[in-house]
Amino acid sequence: MIYVDPTETKLMEELVKELNEFNSYIRNGSIPYGRDLVKGNIFFAFNPELKRDRDFYRSNMELIKDINFFLDENCFSVKYHGFSFIRDSLCIVADYESLDICLTKDVYPYIAKKYENMNVSKVEHCIRNAISNAYDTVKTKYPDRDCLMNSFDEKPTTKKFLLRAVQEIESRLFEEMYH
Repeated sequence: MIYVDPTETKLMEELVKELNEFNSYIRNGSIPYGRDLVKGNIFFAFNPELKRDRDFYRSNMELIKDINFFLDENCFSVKYHGFSFIRDSLCIVADYESLDICLTKDVYPYIAKKYENMNVSKVEHCIRNAISNAYDTVKTKYPDRDCLMNSFDEKPTTKKFLLRAVQEIESRLFEEMYH
């Protein structure tokens, strides 16, 4: 059995509560394509009724922590709505386990539903705006920084950024787990 200290338990409970709110939309089937998305590890792990394994919760906490670190490293500012939307998008794209993902059908509706007063076009606009601002910040203020944004010659499309970001985050998680 793995020992979990009280601070980690409290963080885990808060994470599970927040993520279960999002997962409840999927379980209710109120979102278009709602049942199709629930096929990877992430959303099963967010739902304690489906899996009660602490290792899944811990791996998801690691994923969220790495996503936040990655976004901070690439100069995404939390003052933009897009920060939260990108974080949620990265979780969904990582869970989707395919490069063939349609953001307007498979990602944006879930995020719009989670944040209630948002529509799909607003979510898309906020994400594009956050990516654009992060790209401009990295290229002007930190051109020598070793980060994903500096690997792009021009502003990346949302899909290109999300797929490359998930690839990098998953490789970091893999290194942390097995090295």
